[in-house]
Amino acid sequence: MKNLILFGLLLSLMGCNNNRTTTVTPSQPNIIFIMVDDLGKEWVSHYGAENISTPNIDALAASGMTFHNVYSMPQCTPTRVTLLTG
Repeated sequence: MKNLILFGLLLSLMGCNNNRTTTVTPSQPNIIFIMVDDLGKEWVSHYGAENISTPNIDALAASGMTFHNVYSMPQCTPTRVTLLTG
């Protein structure tokens, strides 16, 4: 019973220290890499698709980096092996 009371007291004291606001800046950038098989740039509205609406991908592209000149293999195997093995 004594240990339970001490544990409760410790938890309540730990909860009292929420008055400080600290800002943590990431030491590395956040990177989202999306790899999709069989997706042409004409299927994403950010790259000029007229009949397909992709608002979430457009928002990511507007706030990040986009590529306009990319070379790829006709098979996905080399890309997957490169990403998995480094």
